Parts: sequence; C-alpha cells; structure tokens
Amino acid sequence: MTPEGRAALLDGVRPAEGQPWPAKVVHVLCQPEEKMVDVPRVKAKNVGILLKTLGLRQGTAIVACGDTLLTPDTPLYPNQHVLVRTVMSSG
Repeated sequence: MTPEGRAALLDGVRPAEGQPWPAKVVHVLCQPEEKMVDVPRVKAKNVGILLKTLGLRQGTAIVACGDTLLTPDTPLYPNQHVLVRTVMSSG
C-alpha cells in the first residue's frame, strides 16, 4: 500500500491536534449478518489479527475500509470503521 493510501485510511480517524485518541476500539460491520461489533484495538492491531479474533481464516472474508480493500498486514487504528464480508459458504 502506498503512503498516500495509508494516510487516506486515517482520514476521519485521527483526532484534532491536541485532542486525545477516542476509545481504543475498531468498529466492525460483519456481513452478511449486518452485525456491528466493537473489537478492542489490542485484538485488532491489523487485519490478520482482527480476522483471528472474529474466528475467521484469511481467504474466507474480504476486509475493506471505505472503498479500499485491506490486506492481512494492514494496521488498524482506534475508532476506525471496517467492513468484514464473509465470502465462503460455511455449510
């Protein structure tokens, strides 16, 4: 991912200068269940760790932030909103 792409992921997440970071959670919309989950940042430092925390294997879900698809090594930040879409049948 380019430096510009990483900076774009922080848009709207980074607090104003002099303000503290918000609560240290990552907001996750799980689809197709349409369930919103707040995951503590320590259990979602990057996409790969987030998937493990949610009980999903890499390759069984697509993770996106806005219109950007995220790879397992992409770091996640407090108060960031991501989409996790299961793409394989579990039955």
